[in-house]
Amino acid sequence: MESFQGLEKQRGFKKNKLLSKVVEKIKTKSYKTDRSQTGEVQTNRAKRWECIFEDFQRATIEQCWSVERKLLFDLTGFKGFPNDLKQKLIDKNVEVKESTLCPVTKSELLFDDFMNLRIHGESKFQVGHLLPLKNGGKHEG
Repeated sequence: MESFQGLEKQRGFKKNKLLSKVVEKIKTKSYKTDRSQTGEVQTNRAKRWECIFEDFQRATIEQCWSVERKLLFDLTGFKGFPNDLKQKLIDKNVEVKESTLCPVTKSELLFDDFMNLRIHGESKFQVGHLLPLKNGGKHEG
């Protein structure tokens, strides 16, 4: 089966208004740096592959693709992910995930909980690295 890389035209997420904001958030997390306003290297949503070499948030475009692919793949495994959308992805020969567990609590992640987060600046879901980039972690999916 095909992976999520290069799914801009076929992924089906873009056409689904419910998920379009989620896709944009995933793209931001995958391709742009966090807002780092302190320290030696200060960035504000810079493209990761254009950062100076010393920036711990730097990543190649290929690494960014792998992160986007992993986050989208994991999203398809959330309990309650729309079956019709999952089937469209399968029909397009795109690999989907059976189940997605929280890497910390090992509990199953629920799609409804994820989609019902509407409070700005507050989230039950954190997208990050188990080993933070500042501590030597890698931006890879």
